[in-house]
Amino acid sequence: MKSPIPSWLSTSSLQEYAGPPVVQITSAVVDAINRADAASGDRLPPVRKLAEHLGVAVNTVAKAYKRLEDWELVEGRGRGGTVVSTDAFRLRDDVRRMAASLVRAANRAGIRVEELHSMVDAAHERQRDVASSTANGLESNTRSPKMRE
Repeated sequence: MKSPIPSWLSTSSLQEYAGPPVVQITSAVVDAINRADAASGDRLPPVRKLAEHLGVAVNTVAKAYKRLEDWELVEGRGRGGTVVSTDAFRLRDDVRRMAASLVRAANRAGIRVEELHSMVDAAHERQRDVASSTANGLESNTRSPKMRE
């Protein structure tokens, strides 16, 4: 049975993301998890099949999957393929709790919501810069992605 390529991993969908293909693939998977388009236990396309579909090197997809494994968002199961981890959803819950804690701390510090948004946006931009640098081999590839509500 053929495993279809999800629409969120199509060539046109990946064009929404800046950076090299490895960053585009990892970003698409993270966003699919955030939107619940990819659920715990869902299988990602085989590395070779996705590489062929996207017209990229097999190593590119393998690096993206490895990065997602390092972030504990997916699990490699050998011949069983790569599946979305149950930890991915635990991480989302952790981020929700951290966000609530951040809002409480900001309120106590008298930080307005607009200022808090600016701080979070700036942190997000720095993380995207790190992800882009990582893809270019300038930093360690084990940093976690920003998980969205």
